Amino acid sequence: YPQFQPEDGTPREDYLRRVCLQGLEKRYWRDVALNNTELRERLDYELGIINKINFTSYFLIVWDFIKWAKDHGIPVG
Repeated sequence: YPQFQPEDGTPREDYLRRVCLQGLEKRYWRDVALNNTELRERLDYELGIINKINFTSYFLIVWDFIKWAKDHGIPVG
């Protein structure tokens, strides 16, 4: 499948981590997302598996499609 290329040139794994951290902040508030050890450990575990099986681009491509649809008022989910 195609490889996702972040616009800012960062490695895909770092970009996915940043997107996930932004999602945690949106869902749990910034203080909780940054300071909750359980949340951070779970995120590290999940991202580790995604990276290990080389599915980083897949998740970023799907995220990009869904983000675009939501930004343009198209229902998803």
